[in-house]
Amino acid sequence: MAMLSDVLQFIEQHQDVCDAGHPASDELIDKAEKFLKLRFPNEYREFLKQWGTLGVGPFEFYGICDGDFVNSSVPDAIWYTNEIRQRLRFPKELVITYDNNGDEYYCLDTSDQQKSRVVIWDVPSRQVRAVKAESVFDFILNQAADFF
Repeated sequence: MAMLSDVLQFIEQHQDVCDAGHPASDELIDKAEKFLKLRFPNEYREFLKQWGTLGVGPFEFYGICDGDFVNSSVPDAIWYTNEIRQRLRFPKELVITYDNNGDEYYCLDTSDQQKSRVVIWDVPSRQVRAVKAESVFDFILNQAADFF
């Protein structure tokens, strides 16, 4: 399973195609958790503290942009998850980390605090269809590998 150091090494090697957001503070992460009424797994908290959001080539990995979770836009995972919750019967334990053309969302599953598993939530059937990656760091590296 990939770790934060693996993603840091990848970014160092591919700086020309990587674009990091702004690191989120513990206070901002706590505010986001309260807003969504859930707790992020530790690996996702590490992601947020390191980058906030992250772009690799055409892929945007959603996270926290700033503290305004009501008036924001992609790649703000907190805002986007809240928007989809309001429109669809979207599970409360999921946080959207990537939108795959509106047909499916790649989501952080917060139901297990020991893991940062990313699942595929199918929009037409409105259910989890599969596990995309066992950790948020695996997800980032696997998606980035598709770009290269």
